Amino acid sequence: MAFVKHVLSPEGQAALATSSCCWAMPANSAAGDVLEDAQKRALRRDQQPDHLRRARLCPAPDAELDAAMQDVWTEFLAR
Repeated sequence: MAFVKHVLSPEGQAALATSSCCWAMPANSAAGDVLEDAQKRALRRDQQPDHLRRARLCPAPDAELDAAMQDVWTEFLAR
């Protein structure tokens, strides 16, 4: 639970947004308080309100879709 809370915190969001594997706009708008000016420019922070306005939630799969995705993943791992 502590890890999840950290990932969702402004500090965690800023760290993820600027990690070498990610560089993506943080969802937590308070992360801007933690980012440096150069990082904000690189992440196009000034565009965040429009980006968030257009974002859509990814629906959680129902049991049938979840089972189908697990089957695909199991098949993939077996190769």
